[in-house]
Amino acid sequence: MNNRALGIDIGGTHIKSGIVSGNGEISSYQSVSTKEWIESGSFIDRLIEHIRQYITEGITGCGVAIPGTIDVVDNRALFVPAVPCLEGVRLKDVLQSAFPQLTISVENDSNAASFGEYSLRNEKPSNGMFLITLGTGVGCGLILDGEIFKGGKGNALELGEILTDKKERLEDVIGVKGIATMANSIQELKGLTVPEIIRLANTGNPTATQLMHTVGQLLGKAIIHLVWLFDVWNIILGGGVSEAFDSIKAGVEKEFQDSLPQDIRAGIHIEKAVQGNNAGLIGIAIKCLKK
Repeated sequence: MNNRALGIDIGGTHIKSGIVSGNGEISSYQSVSTKEWIESGSFIDRLIEHIRQYITEGITGCGVAIPGTIDVVDNRALFVPAVPCLEGVRLKDVLQSAFPQLTISVENDSNAASFGEYSLRNEKPSNGMFLITLGTGVGCGLILDGEIFKGGKGNALELGEILTDKKERLEDVIGVKGIATMANSIQELKGLTVPEIIRLANTGNPTATQLMHTVGQLLGKAIIHLVWLFDVWNIILGGGVSEAFDSIKAGVEKEFQDSLPQDIRAGIHIEKAVQGNNAGLIGIAIKCLKK
């Protein structure tokens, strides 16, 4: 595939962009401050100008991943807490009007990341694949029959919004802020950042390991619902918090051991994402190339 598309992944902290080939290679990579664009008061104009600088590089499409929900019926962004100026904007229509020569795609960031992770796998799961992203928030995308599963209006699998046994949003408990809150109640971990806790867990510190094991158990409860509801047994974990993969996986498997029949447990595969923080950028660009 000789065509190339521009991928843009809008995050709460950074906006990452790059030209992506059909095999996932990235060139002309940039990362800019999301806060700077928001505070400029002209976020959409900045985005259009950012895309315009890539036009001379021979791109055929542009895909944008946003950290929020999108109504696929009218292409309108609904709830984008990290970039509220996008709420109510029909971003795909705006960009298509500005760049009629390009194929334009706009997706939820978790959906884009799941598509990127799936598209570049050598062996693609035949019965579907979840990508669960653990970071500032908790996201989830599902690939079924090679396509993003979106639900009725495009916002299926907002995993971070489901409630725990204590009626708390999952994202508030095992996202970065939730992990920091749990850590601050533990004397040995009090005041440490989540990356510092992850590093301790990965070097065998028992207290940090136990905390991330607890994160895994809470996540495991949510995954059990996904498995029963969708009958998809391939689970990929991504995002910055997934760097504590071994401890988290152990917690997830403990929850499986306690709550799932053995024949189902035996069929579930849990892996760490391989595309890292560029999965969304890659996924949304490749989606353009496949149109």
